[in-house]
Amino acid sequence: MENSYLVQRLKAPFPKDKPMAKCAGAFTFGGGLVNGGMSKQAMELISTIFRFDYMGSAEFEWGAVPEVLTIIFKNAKQYKTFEIETKHGNVYLFCREEWKDEVEKRIKAWAINSRNNEFYTKESVMLKDGLIKKYSWDDSDIPEHSLIKGWLELNNGYFFSVDKTMFDKFVSLFK
Repeated sequence: MENSYLVQRLKAPFPKDKPMAKCAGAFTFGGGLVNGGMSKQAMELISTIFRFDYMGSAEFEWGAVPEVLTIIFKNAKQYKTFEIETKHGNVYLFCREEWKDEVEKRIKAWAINSRNNEFYTKESVMLKDGLIKKYSWDDSDIPEHSLIKGWLELNNGYFFSVDKTMFDKFVSLFK
């Protein structure tokens, strides 16, 4: 396995009754590529499961997300689902079976400190924030749809989430 340097954060989709839902696609990533390089049909499917958090780095753009989704799709038979217990709650994991132990180490480290030195990433993973349903820098109430609930790892190709519904919907795309 490669190091997990690029981990794309994912938020819940905007509630359909909110005005932002109508223009959610306007605030996605992509480096100039429409829908980040995904087809309109693929983006429509994904947008019912999650929306992308802005990562602030070009490495997450220019087709990185569709490339890893294609890898997961092509290798889906080798992927399994797992549930990992952490100090702050459970994390649901979809990865190759032979990666499970290594990915579990990474997830447990990120659940304690999103900028973990052993498993350093380009941008903060913010897994602990997702588990405790708050942002470490903000004590105010945060709308549910603004919380980070899932992650797509772009170097190897695995997905994890603290939201069981998001997780089940994502896995169903590949099974």
